[in-house]
Amino acid sequence: FTMAPASSSAGPWAPRPPDRPRSKLPTIGVLGGTGRMGVHLCAAWAQAGYSVTMCSRTKAKAQAIVDSLLSGQGYQQKVTGKNAGQGDYCVPPCDASEWKLKAGDNKDAAKADMLVLGTMYEQAWPLLESIKPKIQGKGKIILDMTNPFMKRPDGYGGGLPKDGPQAGIL
Repeated sequence: FTMAPASSSAGPWAPRPPDRPRSKLPTIGVLGGTGRMGVHLCAAWAQAGYSVTMCSRTKAKAQAIVDSLLSGQGYQQKVTGKNAGQGDYCVPPCDASEWKLKAGDNKDAAKADMLVLGTMYEQAWPLLESIKPKIQGKGKIILDMTNPFMKRPDGYGGGLPKDGPQAGIL
């Protein structure tokens, strides 16, 4: 892995290493991919050479973001309403001509080698249950980046789970 020189015109992205053929990389499906963390991770992994599916409850929502990213415009969105002040979307413009990024609904994530849980904590188990027949026993990798909140402004947050960290249960 090499870092871009400070004067590089590549923008904030590190250059993609030339010795990693795409055929050797796992495909990635990001559940909740249209959230703040999901959008940024989808862009970073696509820039790194991975084939990524940005998944959401509706494919149309993900498609609008994917279209913006693939056009090279990046994606900027101010978070408003109850969650204002918790961070905005700010993927900078860059050349995305070689990205393998597509949109899907949450069920499309089951086609990937690695599933990333980027949903609200309370939504993770019901979502996994809905795709269980497509992923159980198939050797899928699940990366759980959900976090239980004590309380959020939008009403989510039931406190910490009684049975411990959910990643340990998966």
